[in-house]
Amino acid sequence: MNFSYVNQTLKSNNHSGYMGVHWDKQCKKWVATIRYAGSRKYLGSFRDIDDAVATRVTVAEACDTMRGLKVPSISIIKINGIQIVQGIIPNSRLLLSIAGVTI
Repeated sequence: MNFSYVNQTLKSNNHSGYMGVHWDKQCKKWVATIRYAGSRKYLGSFRDIDDAVATRVTVAEACDTMRGLKVPSISIIKINGIQIVQGIIPNSRLLLSIAGVTI
């Protein structure tokens, strides 16, 4: 796995201390997001920052796997409280699903 997200620096306006996690003043929860193939994906809202960070890190690892397989786009779904990253592997019509953390 690449884990390229680990080497990125935080922006100066980051208040959570974690990439892809920010505080939403309106809903008063931590929000986790990730960028993949040029679009931002919403991962969920969390009362506890640790849950938001765990979700973000797990999905980032799954996205690194998807990038390695050259999956052009992904969808993120939640089934029975488990975050799942899905993408279709090009030229094979195979659907790849990677389960994430239980939230």
